Amino acid sequence: MVDVLSDLPGWGIFLAGAIIGITIMWLVAKLIPKKITDEQQNRAAAVSNIFANIQPDAEVPFAIADKDGTLSFATNSFKKLFPLRSGNEKINLLRCFHSDDRRWWREHVAIGHVKFSSKHFSLPESLKHIYLNILKDERTPQIFLLAMDLTSLYRANQHLENSTRHDSILSSFAPFGLLVDEDGIVRQVNTAFCNMFGLSADVLYANFWLKQLQPDTANKIITASESFTATDYSNKIVEIELKDSNGRNFWCQFALHQEFNNGSTVSYWYFIDANKQKALAQELKQSSVVFEASSEAIMVVDANKQVKMVNPAFTEMTGFAPKDIKGRNPQILGSERKDIKQLESIWHEAERNGSWQGEVWKRRKSGERYPEWLSITAVKNKDNKILEYVAISSDMTTRKQAENRIRYQANYDPLTDLPNRNLFMDRLKQGISRARREGTMLSLLFIDLDRFKYINDSYGHNIGDQLLIKVANLLKDCVRSSDSIARFGGDEFAIILSPIYGSKNASRVASLVLERLSKPIDLDGYEVVSGGSIGISLYPNDGDSEEQLVKNADIAMYRAKEKGRNNYQFFTEQMQQSAQERMSLERDLRSAFTNNKLSMAFQPQMDCKTGKVGGLEVLMRWQNADKGAVSPAVFIALAEDTGLIVPMGNWIMKTACEKYVYWKKLGVAPEYLAVNVSTRQFRAKNFIGTVKDVLNTTGMSPKNLELELTESMLMEDQQFAIKMLQDLRDLGLKISIDDFGTGYSSLSYLKKFPLNNLKVDQSFVKDIMDNEDDASIVKAIIDLGHTLNMQVIAEGVETKEQQDLLKQYGVDFIQGYYFSKPMNSDLCEKFLFEKKNLPEVTPLKRTS
Repeated sequence: MVDVLSDLPGWGIFLAGAIIGITIMWLVAKLIPKKITDEQQNRAAAVSNIFANIQPDAEVPFAIADKDGTLSFATNSFKKLFPLRSGNEKINLLRCFHSDDRRWWREHVAIGHVKFSSKHFSLPESLKHIYLNILKDERTPQIFLLAMDLTSLYRANQHLENSTRHDSILSSFAPFGLLVDEDGIVRQVNTAFCNMFGLSADVLYANFWLKQLQPDTANKIITASESFTATDYSNKIVEIELKDSNGRNFWCQFALHQEFNNGSTVSYWYFIDANKQKALAQELKQSSVVFEASSEAIMVVDANKQVKMVNPAFTEMTGFAPKDIKGRNPQILGSERKDIKQLESIWHEAERNGSWQGEVWKRRKSGERYPEWLSITAVKNKDNKILEYVAISSDMTTRKQAENRIRYQANYDPLTDLPNRNLFMDRLKQGISRARREGTMLSLLFIDLDRFKYINDSYGHNIGDQLLIKVANLLKDCVRSSDSIARFGGDEFAIILSPIYGSKNASRVASLVLERLSKPIDLDGYEVVSGGSIGISLYPNDGDSEEQLVKNADIAMYRAKEKGRNNYQFFTEQMQQSAQERMSLERDLRSAFTNNKLSMAFQPQMDCKTGKVGGLEVLMRWQNADKGAVSPAVFIALAEDTGLIVPMGNWIMKTACEKYVYWKKLGVAPEYLAVNVSTRQFRAKNFIGTVKDVLNTTGMSPKNLELELTESMLMEDQQFAIKMLQDLRDLGLKISIDDFGTGYSSLSYLKKFPLNNLKVDQSFVKDIMDNEDDASIVKAIIDLGHTLNMQVIAEGVETKEQQDLLKQYGVDFIQGYYFSKPMNSDLCEKFLFEKKNLPEVTPLKRTS
């Protein structure tokens, strides 16, 4: 009966097919990094106990062989089934087989492509009958074997053919079984069967045995038995799930044999408990899926540190296929000599301590170097001997890139690639420490681009960004490699010069920077000149902390701006005092504006032809509670620097228009109201919209409103200025150029701009009676204005002689103390009533 049970489905298939998976899963449970989820850890931990039974001393008859049948591993229980000497694993299994079985092995296993096979083998030397489940893994040339000893079943079957001593057969050979006659009456049952189903032998003997089982169980057995044919009785096993008398589910493998004896048919029913094998197979199947589907790269290394197997994630991450890496030392994954030495040390530590975890650098098959998080665990038997290692790793390239990106964004300016304020302050702190330690000096240069806002607003942010990039590169050419440059924010840059040996070193660099900034810079076809103001502070003279040095360099930079820009200033104690006063004044100014403490003053502009008040110029005044009257030259400049001038300018335009409309209703308002407009206000977003809102909300007629602008304001960006002026003219407003003669005073720009009036600066009027040059300039300005169809206003007139000479030159309007100082609204209203209908220009009696 050579073919007995040669087709064995069921637990053998599952166990052999998943043996690799349980191995890996057990290792994963031991190796799961802290980053892996608790769910994965729990699943892996549950499987680890199962794997412990597949060690050399496990009861599972398991072995690993190559295609020629040479064993590389075998459990002791496997060795007992074959004539193998204990401890001798390197032996050829095929020597134990019949020649026919050896031929089958070579045809179906060694050179065949069958992934799974099972076969009955008889061993001539030991007279044993072994059933082998054979699994070939495509990832490795290893062949996995799971054996089952069928010698007792085989002998039982042979004995049945020659003996009618059924009692002896069942009790001696069948593990769980009973003998049933053709009427379904139990003739013999062994203890194992009774224990399996929770029934007593007496009950089974006295009754129809199937009726003693759970109904569902009986139906399943009947269905299974009906699947047997005459040719199946000697070689078929069916796996089914049944219930015992207590309702407990269990798996078993069922075999049925029938024979005719003395004219009647008897059946031998064999039941083999497969509960453990089924559970093991299921666990193994799940483990195999985890191993194959894991996103973590897994590498199994033997005790001699040779790679045994890797999973698909490993190949995807490294580029090394199993055939590339199997049998090689994992240190070959090192990218450089230092990495290889590190890996060697890591594996020694894993061997010594049982595990290792950390960050390493490795190389892919392409040669690319990459960071990896690696976790290694040594797998040991009960004798604490290392059987193999499992390394689980993940690619940290993306994480490293993200970390580097975050680090860069935290410390560098993305536009110029210069260090930002954060990194610069850290470098300044280190520089101070080094200078203190070495007894040297350090200099901090704080640079502000003078015309950046104008360039940025005029040509657009793209041009502004290009300018910042060009300036950054320009600054790099002005310093040494030991110095540091940073973009502090906006149009501000800073330089650390360290070491220096005197202030002259800082002066030389500052002069070089200003020289470069004074030259035209090409920006997409536009040539711009930025210029810069530089403040300089020195360590240890001006402070011994980074905050103090930055503060003092900033103060010096503002002093450079006050001195006309495009220069550098060293910090002095006097600057500190001035800066504190400036900060105090700024706080007071903001408070005054917020709390409506600012006021208006009006100064008349007299019509030289009629002698009447032609218009009023509105001026801003501030009476400080502690400092008294603050000069407009001081607080207007401060408001311009801080940006407060925009809301202040809008406020005075609206308030003055409201007052003018009121006087117009009284019938005393002159022809127009002149309002000064600052540079920031003129270039503010939606300035035209602001003017429209003022006209609409106050009821002011556009023809009665005149805006006074300076020459420099218009010359910064002529195209922008022309468009803005034309838009204002389209609204019906008048435009006047204030302080004419102190700036560009170019005939060409006067022709371009849509202007109504020119105002002769008071600096020329002041000495008009004594200085022929001033007199000639004033006359030329008046003639120029008239030639261009503009009216001319002379300001700063304080004497009758000045008035008479100006009238002789043909000036249209006169403004100055000769007629009236600036007046508050009440005095101005009185003045307007007094001057209404007077035929000649007569000075107002000084009432205030």
